[in-house]
Amino acid sequence: DLMYQQNGLLKSAHWVNFTLQRDGPRSWSIENDFDQKESVDPLHQYLNDDQIAETLRKLDVASPNIARYNEKFGYHYLSISHDVSLGVEHKFNILVVGGLYGSEPSGRELVLRLSRHLYAGHHLQDPNILTILQRSVVTLLPVVDTYVETQCQVTDIRNNPLAFDIING
Repeated sequence: DLMYQQNGLLKSAHWVNFTLQRDGPRSWSIENDFDQKESVDPLHQYLNDDQIAETLRKLDVASPNIARYNEKFGYHYLSISHDVSLGVEHKFNILVVGGLYGSEPSGRELVLRLSRHLYAGHHLQDPNILTILQRSVVTLLPVVDTYVETQCQVTDIRNNPLAFDIING
């Protein structure tokens, strides 16, 4: 549950930085991402909040034994674990937040890619994914503030000269 924590603030938290290979995303996807086509196809438009929620719901419906979609306090999130219906008291809880602001789409898109990666890895019985999901509950929260005045376009580089390289790289 996102709102309940028994002992107050976390005693220790760890940050993890994910860096994807810049060249050859198709070959990277085949080797490392279970050939997830959705993760390497060029985007013409980022998903809005409703589309993200629908994507998470579809993963829940496709595999209710490992994924559970939740909506609470205006947030939508997906919890993924091996046999998610069983108790999770003795598992690590991992929260992945895609970003704080709905107008900055890259983090939420990466959360969707991670959700598809975990789903595919479990489906294909990948030993690393199975170990993660047997020992933990991964909760994916795409975005905290979902307010977006206008839909984000892939061509929106936002006053950041490096963003052009990131978007088109």
